[in-house]
Amino acid sequence: MCGIVGAVSSKNIVEVLIEGLRRLEYRGYDSCGFAVINSADAKHPIERARTTARVAELAEQGKQFIGTLGIAHTRWATHGKPDTQNAHPHISNGLIAVVHNGIIENYEALRSELQSAGYVFTSETDTEVIAHLIHQAYVAQGQKDLGFAVRSVLSRLHGAYAVGVIAQDQPELLIGARVGSPLVIALGEGENFLASDALALAGRAHSMVYLEEGDGQVQFLWHPTHPLRGTKCHDASVNIIHKLFCLLESPASQCYRCLALQYEKARPMQTSNLAKSPRES
Repeated sequence: MCGIVGAVSSKNIVEVLIEGLRRLEYRGYDSCGFAVINSADAKHPIERARTTARVAELAEQGKQFIGTLGIAHTRWATHGKPDTQNAHPHISNGLIAVVHNGIIENYEALRSELQSAGYVFTSETDTEVIAHLIHQAYVAQGQKDLGFAVRSVLSRLHGAYAVGVIAQDQPELLIGARVGSPLVIALGEGENFLASDALALAGRAHSMVYLEEGDGQVQFLWHPTHPLRGTKCHDASVNIIHKLFCLLESPASQCYRCLALQYEKARPMQTSNLAKSPRES
């Protein structure tokens, strides 16, 4: 079973991503990789490392990278053979990077549609379809709202999945989504995370919670000290962020829902360092 780790911080998070993948090695995998953005770099391109060797080899590659935002993945091949080209993360036109657990049942039809629109595929995976669809939606609306672009794509995907998404022009924004596949979001000291298994973040995050079905599909994690520009309370998808960011009463953390509804007062909530996963599909 595949593994996902994501992090956003003011510090270098490459080692965090690698350590998270090490903890997920028990699931088995045939390739692994990460993609990072360094917000301190004026151009902040998406940089990527992938390998069909073990996570230890990826760690060696990682010594050459610096990133304050990133996503990482261990893969068991489903669509496409186990090679570097099919390893995650997948990147669309240097703008969007995606990691993905699960299976997209209608990926062939979506792939044909994207090819007709001029998208070039470099892998055999269903995951690359997701990256290109998000790129297409994001560019179509002038790159104004990455969350809206992700949400619009999810409605077109058939299957059970969890995804982590980053964009080159949003170097402090990490987005996660799930439908039928586990995903946990978590808070650390001046850094926030997502993962497919709480074990990947144990000891690093001080509070975490699994997204339940009905919590909403798209979850936003910013670096905690970043001003939340133009945030809106779109729908129920902000509820889980409200649970974590508000109810922990952390002055460094800010919540979409409470910024949109400034009069709403949160009550204390107990969270655990190692949440129990819902049954995986």
